[in-house]
Amino acid sequence: MYLYSTCTCTCLFCCKANYKMKILLVACLVAVCSATPPVSNIPQTFCGSGEGGFNNIKSGKFLMCLDNVNHMMVGISTDEQGKLTSETLFRYDSKISHMDYYITGQEGEGDEHCDSQSHNVTFKLHPFFEWVKSATYGGQKKIKEMNYDIWKSDANGNLELAVAPGNPNVPVYFTVQEDISHSMEFHFMSFNATISDPKVFDVPSVCKEF
Repeated sequence: MYLYSTCTCTCLFCCKANYKMKILLVACLVAVCSATPPVSNIPQTFCGSGEGGFNNIKSGKFLMCLDNVNHMMVGISTDEQGKLTSETLFRYDSKISHMDYYITGQEGEGDEHCDSQSHNVTFKLHPFFEWVKSATYGGQKKIKEMNYDIWKSDANGNLELAVAPGNPNVPVYFTVQEDISHSMEFHFMSFNATISDPKVFDVPSVCKEF
């Protein structure tokens, strides 16, 4: 309501000003009335880490890395004590195929297990944050006493991304609402648009026997 009133008052004042002043004030009016920030353009190759949760309950920590050039992605989840709860690895091998690996259990504790699956070589990883380019701006939301710009999409479930004003290309909170009672939350506490350690995509030893 305040923004609307400001715009209306500015227009009324424009009517009383001379022509040059009108042009100047109309330019100012556009700047004042435009509340939508630039669309986020998050890098498609990145490494990020932070805290994750399900249904608004913190479940542990995560590491997520995606190499969109070489079509590899890894997601690692650990509990609050740092023990592995799961690792999912997508990896491209031009001589074989795309391979999926899903690892659970603790290395050296006798309960580590790996499931693997191959895909046709034409399989491609979809860029993780590609959906943001066509997302709808949802205004600002206060999360833990901080204001964030919100981007939303209903593609593949309800997706919501929170970025800090003035820093639109770094994700802070990412939520996937799968249905009315199931959601996944990611709080990025670190985000880099590079893969500093390519070994993060190495196949774990427990999977090499497959």
